[in-house]
Amino acid sequence: MFSVKWFAIFLFFSPLTFSMELDEGFSRNAENGILFKTINQKYGTRPGYLYGYSEDKYYSLSKNGSAIGDYELNSSSNTIKGWPLTRWQYEPIENEVKFFQADIYKKLYQKVFNPIGCLDEIPLNQGDLDADGKSELILFLGYDLVVFSPEAGRIVFMINYTVPGWMSLEGTAHHHEANWIKEGDEGVPQYQNLLDEHYGDALAGLRGYAKLYVGDFDKNGQTDILVWRKLYESNMQNNPVKGFHKLKDSFYHYERSTAAGSTGEYLPQETDPGTIRSWLAEKNLTWQQGYPSKSECEGEEGQLIPEMHDPLLNDPDVLQ
Repeated sequence: MFSVKWFAIFLFFSPLTFSMELDEGFSRNAENGILFKTINQKYGTRPGYLYGYSEDKYYSLSKNGSAIGDYELNSSSNTIKGWPLTRWQYEPIENEVKFFQADIYKKLYQKVFNPIGCLDEIPLNQGDLDADGKSELILFLGYDLVVFSPEAGRIVFMINYTVPGWMSLEGTAHHHEANWIKEGDEGVPQYQNLLDEHYGDALAGLRGYAKLYVGDFDKNGQTDILVWRKLYESNMQNNPVKGFHKLKDSFYHYERSTAAGSTGEYLPQETDPGTIRSWLAEKNLTWQQGYPSKSECEGEEGQLIPEMHDPLLNDPDVLQ
């Protein structure tokens, strides 16, 4: 019933390197339909996905990605232990993304059009993020990667790993034609902003990605998560360079506190971006080595996710 994703989140703990395999959850099908029916009869609810963590014990993810549940089928109680999922207050994100994604950004989960790397085909997974022997739930909810700790009963880390704010060339041409925008004029983008599709403006597409790296980078005995984010904007049609140009690199440092009374979350640290970049350089960690990196799409397994490593980004980092 259970399977293991082939890909791994790489954890960099000097002097050894660990990797974390993710155990996949599952959705309803012919093989486990009776289990879902039993849960519905006992609890009066229909989970979207399940992960079995012990005999007759299952974590669930709701169909709309709004809650985690905990079912004990051998219990006499029909009360569900559960936790709501909302956006994490410490999420690393650029102000530009919040602005352009205004309505979308408020939600933790949204229906995804053409998700990168097929990472959210099975959104409920289990793994040990920091190799401490305690498993977390690793969720791929649309454009977001969420780490939820059942022990802490909360989200302990999350990133928005892709900003899908751009149209294809075909979609751009259709938008411009429909809104009487003359191709090639100054200020007309090569890739129209997808988030502006309901308006008649010519607005440059916005495209962004995030990678994470896990380890004790500051060598204080606590687990760190480093986040490297890249944000791009479409070139204009009168620019001979095809594709996008980089608006910014952003670096964030999170550390998990083990102090008494702590929430179990990875909390933001006031670390200079130059220091974070030097930590990555010390361990020869490139953009391609950050997570996520490899595709889960049929026929692309083990290959780099094309969108995150696209030559059209005109960024040397993505090709190293």
